Amino acid sequence: MNATRSTKLDAAPLLAALGALLLIISLFLDWYEPGFSAWTVFEVLDLALAVIALLTLAIAAGRLGAGLRTPAVPLWILALAALAIVVSQLVNQPPASQGADIETGAWLALAAVLIMGVSALLGRVHVTLVPPSQADAPAAATTHRTPDTSPTAVAADEERTTPLGK
Repeated sequence: MNATRSTKLDAAPLLAALGALLLIISLFLDWYEPGFSAWTVFEVLDLALAVIALLTLAIAAGRLGAGLRTPAVPLWILALAALAIVVSQLVNQPPASQGADIETGAWLALAAVLIMGVSALLGRVHVTLVPPSQADAPAAATTHRTPDTSPTAVAADEERTTPLGK
């Protein structure tokens, strides 16, 4: 009998890492029109978002078994802090971009922190990956047929089994 090896992954750290990577990418994209990225319009908040994203990545990597010593900060606190910063900048734009249209970077940042928040809500949801094996493959010679229980098939079956004289 072949033993299959399965890999058990936590979904929450994977989503947290995805959200953190998207948050880092969003900092380099335009948040406001014309061509204002988070690095050009924020004074300190861009650095705060970068630190939150890097901390989230480190914690997620540690929880996925990368052997890192990580701080004992719950992911939901980081997600909530990032959400507060991003939403505050969508609602109340920085002085350098007052009246400008909101661009892709800001929306990507909002999606990223929402993904981080969902990961924090998931807690300990596990995903198990099991590779296919030959033992799991169906046998070609074995067929199993379920009986036909439709009224027509039942009547035909009764007709075959009823003696001729009755």
